[in-house]
Amino acid sequence: MKNFFAIISVIAGAGLYLIIAMLYHSIIIGYTLSILWEWFIVPIFNIHIGIIEAIGISLILVYLRIDYKESSADKRAKEKNKEERLKKFLEEIDTEEKNILEEVALFFLFPLFFSALTILIGYILHMFI
Repeated sequence: MKNFFAIISVIAGAGLYLIIAMLYHSIIIGYTLSILWEWFIVPIFNIHIGIIEAIGISLILVYLRIDYKESSADKRAKEKNKEERLKKFLEEIDTEEKNILEEVALFFLFPLFFSALTILIGYILHMFI
C-alpha cells in the first residue's frame, strides 16, 4: 500500500510539474518572441503583438511541428521506452533526490538562458538595421 501511495504522489507531482513547466516555458518563449517581433517584424509590416499573442503563435508553431504519422512499431517502441524510463525513475527516486533537484533547476534555467542569449543576438542584429 505504501508503494501505491508513492506512485500516486509521483504521478501527481509530475503532473503539477508538467503544468508549471509548460506555463513557464510558454511565458519565456512568448516574451522572447514578442521582443524579436517588435524588432524585426513591426518595422516591415507594422503589426504589433503582445506576449499573449506571441505565446499563441509559438504554440501554433509547436503544434504544426508535431508529426502524427507513426508506424505501430514506432509506437510500441516508444511505449516500451516510456515504461522502462518510468520504472527506472521510480527506482531512483529515493537514491537520487539531489540529482532530480539539479535536473529540475536545469530544466527551468536552460530556457531562461537560451531566451536571454536569443534576445542578445537579436539585439546585436537589430543594431545593424
